[in-house]
Amino acid sequence: MKTTITLLMIIISAVVLAQPEITEANLPHVGDHVVIAICSNPVDAGESGANITWDMSGLSEQEEQFFDYIAMTEAPRADSFPNANICGVSWLDDFSNYKHSSEGLTAEGYVVTSDAIDTTLMVFSNSEKIIELPFSYGDSFMDEFDGNSYVPGIGVFPFDGSISFEADGYGTLILPTGTYNNVVRYHFTREQTNYLNGIPANTQTKEQWGWVSEDFRFWLLLMETNFDGFSTSSLIWYDKNPFPASTGIASTNFNAEHIYPNPLKQDQLLNIKWDKAENTTISILSLDGRLVYQEQMHLQNGVNALPFNINNEGLYLLSIRGENSLKSAKIMIQK
Repeated sequence: MKTTITLLMIIISAVVLAQPEITEANLPHVGDHVVIAICSNPVDAGESGANITWDMSGLSEQEEQFFDYIAMTEAPRADSFPNANICGVSWLDDFSNYKHSSEGLTAEGYVVTSDAIDTTLMVFSNSEKIIELPFSYGDSFMDEFDGNSYVPGIGVFPFDGSISFEADGYGTLILPTGTYNNVVRYHFTREQTNYLNGIPANTQTKEQWGWVSEDFRFWLLLMETNFDGFSTSSLIWYDKNPFPASTGIASTNFNAEHIYPNPLKQDQLLNIKWDKAENTTISILSLDGRLVYQEQMHLQNGVNALPFNINNEGLYLLSIRGENSLKSAKIMIQK
């Protein structure tokens, strides 16, 4: 009997130790270009619990879109978000400004439009904690936030609210793109009250489920339902080509020795010194986060001379992602 109990305790301990843990390595990084599939299915997050298999292979892609992550030096109205260190740009041309650290991901505010004259801002006075790090199955937290929305020509509208987060499952996630292990699912509910002349005007709510793997960066899958105070909508998307977590991927910047000439004239070839032969994804983004060039390219060990079809002068962000490396640099293109 004693042997049986001891064996059972060993098995239970092994299961506990096997639980994946999500850390800063699994958050998006500056230079990331994430291609997502927006789906038309109704929201069905499946079961919570331990050792779950979420079979989402039947998700139906409705359209392909993207997220880009840029440095705050390249983000519009960056001075409004002094604590932010990364900006997420959506396909809707919205800018989400975050503080990214080993302790978690907090929302510092949003730029709803990027027009310098007509820009709607949402600025947190007390930041909203979206993810607390590290987390694994069973972890939870609650957070309160407040701030102001600035609508040009209309006025300033205070808001406050709260979020309740729980990592409610772990296991295996099956997507149309493949099967992913070491996945943790979180579930949060969010409520925000907007005020007009000091009086509550409306309440917005969000319920979100996110699947994150210990082995990859960014969300593998996200489902949510939103009530904007007037109507309810839903959103489902998954990452079509997940990148390895940065614990196993080197993220460094190019220097003048590895990328030249810089500035680059439109009719010149860009020389890139790479340290091994491998397949890469080369992306060029404008400073407002728009993807202007992307190509899958095999780079050789040594200097590679690459042509780019960029017609407009200006400063751009070059990002090259290899099998186990990520390098980026700003390049100037001139006539």
